[in-house]
Amino acid sequence: MSKKDFYLRYIPIYLSLFMGDALLTSYYSLYFIENGLSGFEQSILLALIPFSLFLGSLVLSPFAKTPTRTLWLYRGAVIIEAGLTLGFSFCNNFASLLVLTILISFFNGVPFTFLESLASVDSNKRGIPYGNIRLFGTLGYIISLLAGFFLLRNLPFRDVYYFSAGLLVFAVALSFLVKTEEEEFKREEKEEEAPKSKGSFKSAIPLLIAVSLFYGAFLASGYILPIRLKDLGLPDADYSLIRGISLGAELIALLLMPLLNRFFKRKAIALMVASLLLILSIAFPIFIKDAYGLAYSSLIVSSIGKAFLFAYEARLFEEKIGKKGLGVILTLSNGLVNLIAGSWNLASSSIYENLSFEAFFIILASVALGGRAILIIDEILTRRKEKKAIEKESIR
Repeated sequence: MSKKDFYLRYIPIYLSLFMGDALLTSYYSLYFIENGLSGFEQSILLALIPFSLFLGSLVLSPFAKTPTRTLWLYRGAVIIEAGLTLGFSFCNNFASLLVLTILISFFNGVPFTFLESLASVDSNKRGIPYGNIRLFGTLGYIISLLAGFFLLRNLPFRDVYYFSAGLLVFAVALSFLVKTEEEEFKREEKEEEAPKSKGSFKSAIPLLIAVSLFYGAFLASGYILPIRLKDLGLPDADYSLIRGISLGAELIALLLMPLLNRFFKRKAIALMVASLLLILSIAFPIFIKDAYGLAYSSLIVSSIGKAFLFAYEARLFEEKIGKKGLGVILTLSNGLVNLIAGSWNLASSSIYENLSFEAFFIILASVALGGRAILIIDEILTRRKEKKAIEKESIR
């Protein structure tokens, strides 16, 4: 498969899968509000989403041992998700939404992981940076969210889910253009030597805690922000438009990343900039009371911050423990992030109803800041330990 064929096969899949997902997952909070759920009922459903995402990844990922099996698991998960999405359009009470939210979330996370594993391997073989194809996922979100601005002005939420399900089915149909190279995979697996681990699992625990606290708080803020914007009077259609514009900022940041790499020669500086942007996006609801000002500032700043982290933070765990066991530690990290975010979502209504929205976001921003402080302290201690080890080795 040439580079041209690679792009022709994967671009339509990324666009359709991410477009379908955007029309489903971007409006969870707004759909729950439209169905008249109480704050407590909303918090339960929003808590179940990350819990179910983790559970789905934990149960299904171990079966994706070969490219062919991964591809079929991707197809199965997306087809089931499309069917459940159609069922979502008929839900109008807490009990039905409870069941379908759990089921949809169980199957929602793994297709992206499976597709990424296939595309990243194929792109590496052809000397194509994976980011070149991942850009089209962000573009798919932008297209759907901008389209959502017009759809939600003219259609009820239930009709939007028909578009989502159709795009998900199309993403499955397009996957039959992808051909796995099973024999080549098996040969490479036999020939490849297992790389040695740089460190123990114990050495990665502070990093695991730091990442889980930071991302758990950030993820929870993303679930609750639409509720706050709705409370401030932002129309659903306008939320969709602004979120699409903010993802445009993320896309631009990703496109400019090669230029930014020259400016941020030290990865640590880039990570700090990204972290500050995300913490700031969590903190905006504390002092911005205007719905449009809050939506634009928080969503755009968080999108730019995520673009930086997407480019710079992926190698943190690998630097800590090496490639051996990396999959296990990343799965555990993802699980902890979702568990923490789910816990925040569950507690959210109690906090913002009994205290205030400002109090809830103050707590989240403080926890995220604490998570980054742990990361900085761990990095400083690790560098000192490495320096001492080098000095001892030189003395010998």
